[in-house]
Amino acid sequence: MADFQGLSPIFAGRGVRTGEWAIVLLILCGRSLADDLPRWDRAICLQSVEQAGQESRKHLATGFLVRHQKRLFLVTADHAARQTNRNTRVLYADGEGKPQWAALKALCPGNRPPWRRFENSDLATAEVVSADLPQPVAEWMQRMAIPHADIADTDPERTTDIEVAGFPMGLGLQQQVSPIVVKGHIASRAIATENEWGSEPMLYSFPDLAQGTSGGPVFLSDDDSKATTLVGMYVGVIFDKSGGKLSKLVPSRLIKNAVARHPRSETPNGDK
Repeated sequence: MADFQGLSPIFAGRGVRTGEWAIVLLILCGRSLADDLPRWDRAICLQSVEQAGQESRKHLATGFLVRHQKRLFLVTADHAARQTNRNTRVLYADGEGKPQWAALKALCPGNRPPWRRFENSDLATAEVVSADLPQPVAEWMQRMAIPHADIADTDPERTTDIEVAGFPMGLGLQQQVSPIVVKGHIASRAIATENEWGSEPMLYSFPDLAQGTSGGPVFLSDDDSKATTLVGMYVGVIFDKSGGKLSKLVPSRLIKNAVARHPRSETPNGDK
C-alpha cells in the first residue's frame, strides 16, 4: 500500500492492513459520509515535485473528480497536468476532513501520461481505474465525485453568483484538508481568447485568485451547501499594466463534453 497514505483510520492511517479493508468498507457504507459533504470539499489537491539535478521544485494545483456511467475521472487545468508525474500526490479529505493521499500512478496506472488534453482549452482529464484501487478508497472517491448530470451544459449569465474552491498558496492543507472558498460572480459571456492553446472560449469572473487554485471547481452559488452544480473551472488570471485583474474560467459545457467523450483507460490517451 505504498501508493496510499493518510492520517485517519478510515483509509490508511494507523497501519490499516489489507485484510481490514472489508471492515472499513462496511463503516463507510453505514456512515454515507459523502451524502453530507459540502460541495467545496470535493476539491482535491495535486502535489508534485520536479527534480532538476540536486534541486527540486514543488508544484501545487487543484482538481476535482467527476463520475459518469460508473466511470471516474480526474479533472484539472492542462497547465497543471503538465507539471504532474507518476509520483504526484492526489490529496483529498476523508469524511472527517483528515488528509489522505494516493499517488497518481496508483489512480491511473500505466507507463504513459494519463492525461487527455485538448487543443483549444486549458483542460485535462484522466480516468481513474477504480478496479485497481482498494475498495474503500474507490468507494469514497465515487461518493465525493461530482455527478456528470450536475455539470451545466450552458454558460451562466453575467452577474451570476459563483463559488470557487481550491488551495491558493497552499492554504487549506494544514491539519485538515479544507479547501479555501471564494465567492464571486460571472463578469462576461464566453469570449474567444487567444493563448498558447489557440483560440479558446473563456468566461471571465471576479475576483482574481492566487496561485494554487488552477483546476479548481467553480460552483453555482446555492444556499444548499450540498448542491453541486458545476459552471466552470478556474485556470488563471488576465491583467493589464494598471493592475486590474479578472479570473479566467473554462466553461462547464467543455468539461461535460470532455468527460462524456473520454476514451476508455485501455485506449491510448489523446495528446496535443
